[in-house]
Amino acid sequence: MLALASVAGLSGAALVAGFMVKVLDNPDAALEPMDFQMVGAVGKLNIAIRPGGTGEILYVQGGTRRSAGARSEDGKPLEKGAEVVVTRFEHGIAYVRLWEEFTKKARNKWAQTKFLTQLKGGHEYGSDKQASG
Repeated sequence: MLALASVAGLSGAALVAGFMVKVLDNPDAALEPMDFQMVGAVGKLNIAIRPGGTGEILYVQGGTRRSAGARSEDGKPLEKGAEVVVTRFEHGIAYVRLWEEFTKKARNKWAQTKFLTQLKGGHEYGSDKQASG
């Protein structure tokens, strides 16, 4: 009788453990360090940043909504609700720049690279090389 109860108990435990592993184990949910880096995170200012002052940024990281103290990268004021990107993170403070400025700078850098490549007679970003002749 004791052997039958032991076998039934172990079988039940194995079924519950198997079920829990199937339901709770998600192999696609691997933690990637890049998912938790502050630099490059995009968010919105919840509290405006005064000239040389500190505000607050709200952002999503690892599927969780988070907040951090924020300062303007260039010391200029930024309005509440402004979309910003974190350019560096030091001592718990995110240094931010307007997303619009950040993307404008990136577009200009891309255009400069493309222009210089064309001057050198090369091709980049899928453009065809011009035949000289």
